[in-house]
Parts: sequence; C-alpha cells; structure tokens
Amino acid sequence: AEPLSIPGYACYETVEETFAAGDALIAARPLLASWVTAGSSWLKTQGQGGYDIKVLKLTNSAVAPPAGASKPKLFLNSAIHAREYTTAPLVLEFAKWLVNGYGVNADATWIVDHHEVHLMFHTNPDGRKRAETGLSWRKNVNNNFCANTNTRGVDLNRNFSFQWNSTAGQGSSGSACSLTFRGAAA
Repeated sequence: AEPLSIPGYACYETVEETFAAGDALIAARPLLASWVTAGSSWLKTQGQGGYDIKVLKLTNSAVAPPAGASKPKLFLNSAIHAREYTTAPLVLEFAKWLVNGYGVNADATWIVDHHEVHLMFHTNPDGRKRAETGLSWRKNVNNNFCANTNTRGVDLNRNFSFQWNSTAGQGSSGSACSLTFRGAAA
C-alpha cells in the first residue's frame, strides 16, 4: 500500500496530494489555473506505472498579452532530488498564494494577470515515491544504471544538456552507483 504521508514528515504533501492540491486550484479558478503535461517520468516511459510530469500553469486567460508580445514567463521546478522534501510544498504554497490571492492581493493579481507562471512541483516523481517510503532517495529510478540497488538511477540535477560534465567530473560523477551520477550522456 502507498504511504499516506512521508514517514516523519507528514506535514509535506505526497506526489498524489500535491497533484490533488493542483486539481483543487484548477477547480476553484479554471480561468487562472490549468495543467500542462511536460513529459513522462522514467517509470512511465518504461510502462511500469510512473507519472505524467505535470506543470501547473497560472495566468489569467482573460487578460491578453500586449499586442505583438507574449506574457513574460516564470518557470520553477522543484523536487528534482527526491529526498529534498521541502521544495515541492514551498512551490505549492506559492501557487496557492497566487490563486487564492487573486483579486484580493494586488501583487498576486498583477502577477497572474500579466505573466505566466509555470510550476513543476515534482520533477522526479518516481524518485519522490521512493523517498516517501523513508529511503534517503536522491536520483531517479532508472534501473539501467547501478541496477536493482538503492543507488540506481541518474542524478537529474547533474543531467542537463547545458554544459553537461563541463567541469571534467568535478561536482558530478561518471560512476553509475554514485549519488551524483550525471548519466551516460546529457
């Protein structure tokens, strides 16, 4: 059975609770909030369950951008390291502040009217589910690297295409079982 909360950290939402909170924001203010699917988690790409990588898009769809322009965009991703429990709840609180503050708080209203805010609460939902069992899980769960161990996977924070391994291994590792394994390629 799935844990109802993170052992020792019940104050932090699980992946499912986070997505349900996003659903509630959308239901409450559908002109302001919507989901965008950015891709699939590793497990989902393998047909082994997993998650859609969901992004909560916040903007007032009734307010058009200036002629010939688009609204400025802010993108936040969180929970890239699965065991960093606080990042997703912090970004969720920001989403709640924007949606619940709309029409009440001048700053929240201005941000939502004149910008697009894209919030990826769980960049690594498969890994987060491992962390929710109480494991100190950091990486994704890609079993192609350090297979069938609790150190399998890729450190997604070291696996961006921009300047991948540009420091010749300083700050990341080429060893698949290392917690900072950057992946075989960007």
